[in-house]
Amino acid sequence: MPESSESFVKVKAAGHIWERRSPRPEDESVLGHTHNRLNALPMGLHPVHLQQEFPRIANDLARLWAKQQA
Repeated sequence: MPESSESFVKVKAAGHIWERRSPRPEDESVLGHTHNRLNALPMGLHPVHLQQEFPRIANDLARLWAKQQA
């Protein structure tokens, strides 16, 4: 069994329930703090397609990035 499958089985056995959260309005656009984080990256390293195709993921990454630096 692949490692990722084993992890899922362990989590499920522990009683965790995976649920998808309801969409939020801010999921559809890149937020200000995300633009700031992306603009802080060196030229050529900006994940253009990420922010265009998956703004929610870009926002989450920027939020988590800020927590790591604190």
